[in-house]
Amino acid sequence: MNESSLIRLIDTNRREEKKRIEDLIRESFAHNSMTLSYQSTYSYQSMLALPTSSISWGIYRRQQLQGVIFCEQIAPRLIYIPLLAVQPSYFRQGLGYALFNFLLKRFPTSQFYGDVAQRNVAAMSLYTQQFNCQVLATWGNTSSDQMTTLWHPPRVKELSWITTSTVHQTLAAS
Repeated sequence: MNESSLIRLIDTNRREEKKRIEDLIRESFAHNSMTLSYQSTYSYQSMLALPTSSISWGIYRRQQLQGVIFCEQIAPRLIYIPLLAVQPSYFRQGLGYALFNFLLKRFPTSQFYGDVAQRNVAAMSLYTQQFNCQVLATWGNTSSDQMTTLWHPPRVKELSWITTSTVHQTLAAS
């Protein structure tokens, strides 16, 4: 990211903010569907119906929303990321990295998990190679619709005892 960016909490109750987020998600999903050559059953409409318990942060440049990340606390120290989306004209500029890294720093004692389309190579690379996320499961309706659930352990060394089996147990209980 060459120029200065600001990450701030987004008030999704404000109509104009919600509209900006919906437009960004719609454009991002449309671009990914076109460039990845598939139509997912996990459409952007399902992303627009995010739970009200989700908290969202946006990344802004020149007061323009360029990316968004949602998170939801599922259990103590367990955060689900239902969505990370970047405006297509800002792909490959480190915005997804900045948003995910922001959450990791903001919640250093938490573990994170989220689902990624396997065909989204850029997202899979971001999480598995740059952040060393681990694969928990692969699921989906067809081979073109395969999703992968990824997990990131806490950054704090004292919590190194947490493993993927601990995450599975926590998710099963919640």
